Formats: sequence, C-alpha cells, structure tokens
Amino acid sequence: MIKYILDGLTVLLSPVPTVNSVAVGVFVKAGRIHETEEQAGISHMLEHMLFKGTPTRTAKEMSRIIGGKGGDYNAYTDRDHTCYYIHTIASEVETAIDILGDMYNNSLIDPSELKTEQRVVLEEIARSDEDPADRIHDMFVGTRWQGSPYGLEIIGNAKSVANLTSIDLLEYKRERYCAENTIISIAGNFDIESVIDCIKKHFADILKVPVKDKEIPPLVNSYQSVQNFDSIDQAYFCFGFDTVSYLDPLHHASCLLNLAYGGESYSRLFQKIREEKGMAYAIGSYRVTYCVGGLLVAYGIINARNWDLVHDIILSEMTDISKNGLSPEELELAKDTACGHSLMRRESMMDIMSHEAISEMKFGRHLSIEEITSKYRAVTNDDIIELANTSSDSSYALIMPKRGILSRIFGK
Repeated sequence: MIKYILDGLTVLLSPVPTVNSVAVGVFVKAGRIHETEEQAGISHMLEHMLFKGTPTRTAKEMSRIIGGKGGDYNAYTDRDHTCYYIHTIASEVETAIDILGDMYNNSLIDPSELKTEQRVVLEEIARSDEDPADRIHDMFVGTRWQGSPYGLEIIGNAKSVANLTSIDLLEYKRERYCAENTIISIAGNFDIESVIDCIKKHFADILKVPVKDKEIPPLVNSYQSVQNFDSIDQAYFCFGFDTVSYLDPLHHASCLLNLAYGGESYSRLFQKIREEKGMAYAIGSYRVTYCVGGLLVAYGIINARNWDLVHDIILSEMTDISKNGLSPEELELAKDTACGHSLMRRESMMDIMSHEAISEMKFGRHLSIEEITSKYRAVTNDDIIELANTSSDSSYALIMPKRGILSRIFGK
C-alpha cells in the first residue's frame, strides 16, 4: 500500500496488477456519533442524497455509467463514518473517481428530491421497527450503551428525519466533508500516476477547513436488560458482555474468543444450542468494537419456551471460558480461522480497499497481513481468560411472543 497526503486529503493506493477490476472508496468521518439530537439520522440521509444527482449527471445517468459496465456502486453509514464506493472493471477507474468526486463535491441536495428520499428513509425506519430480527440488535446496543452516542440508532428516528431540510444537510456537509476528514482508498489494477492526477482533478474543490469534532462523552455501560412483546411466533434475543476496544492489546484475543464462543458453526454456542439440542433456528455471536469500547454479543431466534435454558447455556459457557479458557484445539482452530479470513480477504479488491481505509481511520497506519496474522498466532490462553473475566457483567434484549410465555421467564 502507498499513502499520499494531497492538501490534507489522505489517499491510499493498493495496486494489484494481476486482476481485472478496481475498487474505489471514499470514507468520511461523519456518522451517528457526530450528530446532535436534532440532527439524528442526518449522516445517513446525506448518504442517500449524494446519489440523487449533480448539475451534470442525474441519478439514473450515474447508475447507467457504472452498471452499464458491469460495475456496482453503493454506500453505507456507520456510527463513526460514511463510505461511498464503486467496484468496476479496471479500465473504468478514472470514471469511478470522476463520479465519486462529482457526488462528493457537487451533489444538488434538491429540496424536492429530499422530500422524496425522506419518505424512503421513513419507510426504512418503519420496516426496521416491524422486523424483530433487525430491531433486537438496536434494542440491545441502545440499552447497553444508553446515554452514549454509540448507543443511538444510525438511521435516526422518524421525527428527526422528517424535520431535516436541505439547508441542514448542506451545513452538516460543510462541517464534516473536508480534506482532513476524508480518505480515498483504491485497490486493483490501475496506473498510480494516472490515478493521482485524476484524484487531484476531481477532488480539487474539496473543502480544506479543519474538522471541529464535538467531545464524545465516555462510554458508560448499562447492565439493565430489556424485554418487549410482539405478535410473533418465536423469540428473538441478544445477550452481551463487555469486550475491549480495537485499540486494546487484547483486541486480537477478542476476535478469537468470539469465533470459538459463537462466531462459527464449530463454536460452542452453535454446537450446543443448535446441533446438540436443536433449540435455535439461528444462533451465533459477533463483536461491536469502537475506540471507546466494545461488546461481545450472542444472538438467536428460538422457541420462547427454550429461553431459560438457552440463557443458562450462553452464560455458563462464558463462565467456563473465564475460568478455564479455551481448549488447545479450540484456540488453534480459532487462530487458523482468523488467519484464514485475513488471507482470503486479500483476494477481494473491495476488502483490500476497505481494510486499508479502516486501518487508517482506526490506527493511522497500514497493517500488513503478516502483522495481523502474527498477532493472532501470539494470543495465549491466559489472554483469553483475562479477556473473558472482563466480560462478566451481562445483559440481554428479548422480544417475546405475546402469547404462550412461561411464567418463570419474567423472573430472568
């Protein structure tokens, strides 16, 4: 990977001359944690609006230019950043840079288009509210990190989204979308000099104003559990523990713990709850990690009558790991899995492009595959035990059917 700083703009280039594609990503440090209460959802809404046309291209024309060559372009909003990307054939790299630069600098954010897109996002919010498989995760994080910007829903809420104006979006864009706040990452088959010249041309108008980040309050964990009832047939749950931030020395150990605990089909939770007892339609675990802290979350879809037993298995497995760690076979398998995932991601231009940008945002530097895999290999069982012992305080979010609930559920 080659890193350039162009008038405050960070550019990361990962040439791979043996492939026929290229992935171009524009990452902006603009997410839910940067918003005020009145702005809730503005980062996500702005992401939508940047696809609605510029003075020289309609939304349909942008889609046709990329899709007409077999490419794909899209975006996503996270709690701490927004990403716009194009994945296309190698010969179209300059076109991709041109379109992303046009979107970034010249999007119209027309008031009439905003009204239309607000209806789209309000439908998205309503759909999420109605889908327990989606809602349970927001319920859990929102309760666990209650009072922190990291616990707020990325999409915002219906009231705040409906009240946003084009002026609001333009002002927020001027605050967050500037050179020092933006990373361009490109991976694939391209000529370095031509790409640099193209970036200079199409991002020449990028604002140079320094970022004025608001102070993010310290993360405070709440160990309160929350339980809702819905007109559904099965129960949906998230059950979580504290884990370390991505800046912590035990970060790689937390990855291995997740894999062995519930992150793979060979994991303890999957094998004991689904394979051995047949008590879950879906069961697994994942991590949520930011610079301020993290969560290890077990989740599942189960028959409501099995909640007590599933609850006990989830808790007892973590208790066992906190005392005994993983078996030598479990630990080695988790290391092989993590290293294998890291190596296989190097086969995807999208993964390379994203990895370099996220590494730059999180750590301010390139992380080589050798460094990553060596850190996984260096994890000891003592690390796993230490980590599991910091994960002792648990809580859960649970959505249960309105009928057919066992009385003892209320005591959990």
